[in-house]
Amino acid sequence: MESWSEAIYPKLSRDYGGIPIRNFYFDGTQSDLDRDLGIYLELARSYREKKPYPRKYAPCFAQPVSP
Repeated sequence: MESWSEAIYPKLSRDYGGIPIRNFYFDGTQSDLDRDLGIYLELARSYREKKPYPRKYAPCFAQPVSP
């Protein structure tokens, strides 16, 4: 399952404005996980600031209040 799902990530990311997608593999090495999560979170923050379109909420969710 991993190989086909990883094969679509580049196109999926491009189709959604460069949203970061990352698989995490757990091998018992905590330091690698901490580093990888930190890198991913930085990518996610960067994407949030520059994404090309506003978030659309389903009607069942309350609209967020602007700061």
